[in-house]
Amino acid sequence: MIGRLDDPQQQHEASTAAYVLSGLKLEPRVIGQIIRRDLMQESATYQVIKEEGHQEGRQEEKETVARNLLQERIEIAVIARTTGLSVEAIQALQ
Repeated sequence: MIGRLDDPQQQHEASTAAYVLSGLKLEPRVIGQIIRRDLMQESATYQVIKEEGHQEGRQEEKETVARNLLQERIEIAVIARTTGLSVEAIQALQ
């Protein structure tokens, strides 16, 4: 169906929309068989989700480092400066 569109930009936008909507019902394996990976990666939605995942991963890593430093009895102020976490966030990890 998408191939019937004459305008390449419309094809791209339709493919991107199909990708986003397919994620509501289909398993990732099936989506990968239907939609080209490069089109998925160009999607603004994909980029936003990817960045959110990176941010969550960085936050989790900071918290892991802070927990490890707390176990080593490092001062909270030093942990805060080192990790960039707030004193309150570090205290919540105790």
